[in-house]
Amino acid sequence: MLITKIENTVDVITNSLDLAEKKNNLNKVRNLSKFLLEIYQLQKDISSLQKEFFNRDITVSIDVNVKSFSFKMKQLSDLIEQGTIPTEREYMDIKSGLVNSKNKLTSYWKEMVSERTKPVIELLTIVKDLLENDNQPTFIINKLNNLVLVQPSTRSFVELENLISLGTEILSYLHLNDTIIEFLQKVFDNKATVSDLSPQVLLWLKENDLKDALKLRFS
Repeated sequence: MLITKIENTVDVITNSLDLAEKKNNLNKVRNLSKFLLEIYQLQKDISSLQKEFFNRDITVSIDVNVKSFSFKMKQLSDLIEQGTIPTEREYMDIKSGLVNSKNKLTSYWKEMVSERTKPVIELLTIVKDLLENDNQPTFIINKLNNLVLVQPSTRSFVELENLISLGTEILSYLHLNDTIIEFLQKVFDNKATVSDLSPQVLLWLKENDLKDALKLRFS
């Protein structure tokens, strides 16, 4: 385990120093320990996100050179085992590569959220005022809009799917089709007129008890 190695290597480095050196190099040892923990967490996050995308049949590419990364980590490990504290320059390059990879996965996440939530948000926005209780649609809309701003994680993937499912369930009760959606969009834009009340629309309004919920203008 990397955590165990961190503890052991820090002990090796610390024990190899005399009192004066321990004092002078304490910050370096702390920075190294912090770096190794960050590397461990970044690797864990990247692996977890790749798995979440893979489980949803979404192909992502983060351009990680595994051989180069492994080589750099071995060089770092060799220095530590020799009792040498690597310089910040020697290990920041490794962290930078992983940060870039995680940022790329975050970009994929934002694209996916925008693509999958847009139709649900648009339809819920159009119909929410027609429902007796519009608190839940509004709640779902707000939560979906906020998801694009959060850092992706297993939890956020699950939340995305749950919110889309809840939104889709609300919409399914209204039995929408392209004609009805087009009509409701006009209502939402205050452009619907009596001439838009086709037999299909009138039947839909009656079946969903919405005849008194709409205000149309005459032209």
